[in-house]
Amino acid sequence: MHELTEVFDMDTKLAGFTCPEAYRGYLAAYAAFIKTMRPVYHATEVKVTNDLLGLGGRIDRIAEMFGQHGLLDLKTGQPSPWHGMQLAAYNVLRPTGCRWALYLRDNGTYRLKDYTDPIDHRRFMADLAATRGTVSPSGDYWIAA
Repeated sequence: MHELTEVFDMDTKLAGFTCPEAYRGYLAAYAAFIKTMRPVYHATEVKVTNDLLGLGGRIDRIAEMFGQHGLLDLKTGQPSPWHGMQLAAYNVLRPTGCRWALYLRDNGTYRLKDYTDPIDHRRFMADLAATRGTVSPSGDYWIAA
């Protein structure tokens, strides 16, 4: 889906483009999102890393919507609690602002979710500390550099 949406973003006329049958509903959902929400993309498929922390990922879109800048992650499954933490991790690697997930459905519909819970960031950092650093009984955490 990431490659298909990138092609779509480059040329909405899609001259000569054939979408595989299994992805048509998802692409229709993405097209509906673009038409309705009119996001402005500043970057696409942005690789982000932090060698000191040993972290990396790929931000699907850095976007502007509703007069705000943020990260937009494309998903084809159902919302999951870890999605907010994933976007918080991306915001650690590249502070951008809002955290949005776009859930595309195979029936041509979509859901845009705004992840606003500040606890997502703390949970991510605590999990990172638990695997790469130290967590004290008080709940404070340190990440060894």
